[in-house]
Amino acid sequence: MKLFIAILIAATLIGGFAGGEIMDINFSILGAVIGGVGTAAVLLGLGAYFTAQEEKKSDLTPEMRGVFDRMITGKENPTAKEIEDAKARLRSKR
Repeated sequence: MKLFIAILIAATLIGGFAGGEIMDINFSILGAVIGGVGTAAVLLGLGAYFTAQEEKKSDLTPEMRGVFDRMITGKENPTAKEIEDAKARLRSKR
């Protein structure tokens, strides 16, 4: 989060000075707003895109989830508690 804020501040300052240079003044508020908002939109858009890509990878059909649940528990019809316990054991082995 700190890096995100630092990048937004830097983009705002650069946009302000670049806009000021174009309009022959020292600092442009319009350039600062465009720089900050544009950078925020791009970074948040990329974050949403990559999050959506990760969620697509993790979506399993119920049939496949059942196969994996049977694999990690070793039982034909595991209960939710048995599945969670098996997942916890696997995580603790890492």
